[in-house]
Amino acid sequence: MEPLGDLRLEPLPGEMPRALARRGAECWEVAGVIAEAAWAVDDATLLLASTDDIPQEDALHLSLLEPSGTVESVTLGAAYTTGNFRVLEASGNRLVFEFFGGAPWCLTVLPAPVWRWPLSDPRGVSRTGGWKSRLRIAVLPRPGA
Repeated sequence: MEPLGDLRLEPLPGEMPRALARRGAECWEVAGVIAEAAWAVDDATLLLASTDDIPQEDALHLSLLEPSGTVESVTLGAAYTTGNFRVLEASGNRLVFEFFGGAPWCLTVLPAPVWRWPLSDPRGVSRTGGWKSRLRIAVLPRPGA
């Protein structure tokens, strides 16, 4: 993954924290209003990390974007929980980060969709529906545990 510095968010009016993500001539509607970070996964695929900016109930949205639109998104959040997004590692197709819960999270971007059980994600994770996914997310063991 290569970091991107030219992707920006423009908040949209409405009840949910949503924004237009813009990079050059490309544009996507995404969840979240603050761009935490963005990466180029490959020539056509981007990964955007955005947050809602809602005190005591902030959520982290990880959106997989392609020229055709938003491919998939994963959200981390829980009631009365505010997380602090911090990247620990971003290399290859893998992002390791902290947000809430004290343990590191690992998001892997797969080259093609794979079958997944809809209720198999860790606690605090929600995502767009479907039986197939290109985003695999897991909680890693805490360092020293």
